[in-house]
Amino acid sequence: MIPTKEWADYILKDIPEEDRLNHLWELLLKLCYIDEDNDVVETWEEKSRTRGEKGNIMDSYHFTKLHYTASNGTDLTVELTPYSHFGMGNFKLPANYIRHAANIPSEEICTTPEKYGTNGVVYASRPLILGGKSVENFGFRFENGKVVEVLADEGKEMLEALVNMDENAGYLGECALVEYHSPISMSGLVYYTTLIDENASCHLALGRGLGSNCPDPKYTFNDSVIHIDFMIGTEDMHIVGTTEDGKEVVVFDKGDFAI
Repeated sequence: MIPTKEWADYILKDIPEEDRLNHLWELLLKLCYIDEDNDVVETWEEKSRTRGEKGNIMDSYHFTKLHYTASNGTDLTVELTPYSHFGMGNFKLPANYIRHAANIPSEEICTTPEKYGTNGVVYASRPLILGGKSVENFGFRFENGKVVEVLADEGKEMLEALVNMDENAGYLGECALVEYHSPISMSGLVYYTTLIDENASCHLALGRGLGSNCPDPKYTFNDSVIHIDFMIGTEDMHIVGTTEDGKEVVVFDKGDFAI
């Protein structure tokens, strides 16, 4: 993915037309931490270490569920499994593993939730691009893991078709944590490409889980032909995790990590 004139014209309407493409290049290089004043490889290695440490901290609590709330009406509980790892500390990497950054830019830590354990209502905080069209101001109501109602005035039919793409498309395959005050969010732009916009906000994904089948038959990871991320993070997002022994821990407060 590289900047194009059409993309720059679409998202940078307040910039003089002749400057838009260069401005978009500068923005994306900055968001990817590509700067003449720093060592890019060293910067990305440090970013990876920092995200890994945060993921390992999350895993150390052994959370069984996360409860998301926000003033836009989000009130959602997502259950996790003992195998829903945010960090790499629980994974044994093969000897021939090549360290790499799968997504650039990346600000997230993420995991696969229990397929049947999502309940409540969640509202999107940024647009979702479906079939080249932008869908805004929408939400989903979940019961026992599955979307039972699409909440939208516009684009409702498209969203309903999405969650009915196959028998598992209406279940979650990912929950990801991203601080609201991340560089992409603070740029003040919607980039209308999910691989960038998802790193501006906590997000969830409908469809296929991040891992293979859960190793314990007591738990289920979702599988589907789709994996569609939608952004839910807000400036006032509050997330409370519940541990295996029932203790409640504030994970996010005012949109950012509290642990």
